[in-house]
This record gives sequence, structure tokens and C-alpha cells, in this order.
Amino acid sequence: MLCPVFAGGVQELDYLTSLVDKGIAAVVFLSSSNTVEGADTDGYELLRQRRVPYVGINGEFADGVPAPVFSTDDALAAELAVDHLHRLGHRRIGMASGPSGNRPADRRVRGFVEAMARRGLDEAERWVVRQSYSVEGGQAAATALVGLGATAIVAASDFMALGAVRGVRRQGLSVPGDVSVVGYDGSSVTEFTDPALTTVRQPADRLALEVGRSVLALVGNREVPTGELLFDPELVIRASTGPATR
Repeated sequence: MLCPVFAGGVQELDYLTSLVDKGIAAVVFLSSSNTVEGADTDGYELLRQRRVPYVGINGEFADGVPAPVFSTDDALAAELAVDHLHRLGHRRIGMASGPSGNRPADRRVRGFVEAMARRGLDEAERWVVRQSYSVEGGQAAATALVGLGATAIVAASDFMALGAVRGVRRQGLSVPGDVSVVGYDGSSVTEFTDPALTTVRQPADRLALEVGRSVLALVGNREVPTGELLFDPELVIRASTGPATR
């Protein structure tokens, strides 16, 4: 059963309470409370009391909550994107990231800043714009970064990247002629956008396989290591990135 949580709708603890009463065997937290700093831990305590195993994807649980977690290596993802753009001659590289307090977004920002520093590009923090994980958020971030003079943008999601492309074009500039854009996730639609989007692809198949194995083991009362297991992402180069010209 898939239980999406949106602001103003049914919340995570409500879902968990209902699902536990129906006798579910396990829970997978995907970009849910496991990705948010300061999230309520009542749901995890409920599952522990009812002896329902759970795992997380792309975000460690709060301190003191022992559970298996399977994540894409966000630091490596940022390194791949920055390295690609740096090799193309870009030095004014900006990042359109998700909101503060979101663990994957925070880790991508740290990875971005460290990747920039390794290449002698100081004060990378000033090139980071925080926005919502949406097309509109990406557009707003791109507008700000173009205003700073960025020639390339690393986005924290493919949807933010598509918004960044729109934001660049609304400034009268082209992608990748004036500004290169790199996405993150590897959504299948990015191959068919205009331009086709260069992106850092999450290893979704490998993540899903390991999550499935772990859940089945936990349901079978077999031991599964707690803590976070990191999976390497892959850079997919398409038409939204090119040599720096400005």
C-alpha cells in the first residue's frame, strides 16, 4: 500500500496507526519523515511496540532510531555534477537545492561545497539557493543564480532542473548555450525534454532490490544490519550541458 503524505492531508502517524491495525508486515519510509530533521518519532515507536519492522530510503532516521537505511551517495552525486561542469570550463557554478532541514538536500549542498573547494572555487555557499523541490522552485533558484552570473546550475532534482531551464530561458538566455543545467534522479522523462537533460541518475533498481531483500529478511525474523548503506549514482550526459561561453 502506497501512502503519500501532503501538507494538509492525511499525515504519516495517521497512516501508520491505520496500517498497523490492519496487520501489515513491514513499512518502507521513502523520502518521508526519515529525511526531515526534527521529525516526530512517535510513528517509529508505534512500529517498535507492535513489532513491525521498517527500513528507510534516502535518509537516515533520527538519532537513536536503529533501522536499515539505503541511500544514494549524495556527496558523490554532487562531485559527479561539479566535475562534469568544471571539465567543460565552468567556474561560476550554482546549485538549486531543496529546503534546509531536508537531509538529502543538506547532504547534496555539503557535497557541492566540498566539490567546489577541491577545485579551488571558494565561497561556494553564496552560489547555493534553497527552494522547494518543484519546477517553480527550480525556476526561482535559476533566476537568482543567473542574476549572480552563474554559467551552470546543479539542481537537486530533475523537476528543479526543468524549472531551471525555464528560468534561464525567461532571462533571454539559452540552455546550454549560455547556461548549462544538470538534474538529479534520472527520471525517464528527462531523455525526451528540450533539451534532453544531463542528470545524475539514482540507482533505483539496485536500491529497490536491496530494500526488497531486507524487508523479506526482517519479516522472516532474520537479522539485517542497521545503519546506512550507500549506493553510487551515475552521471548521464545529454544535451543540457556544454562548454562555458560567457
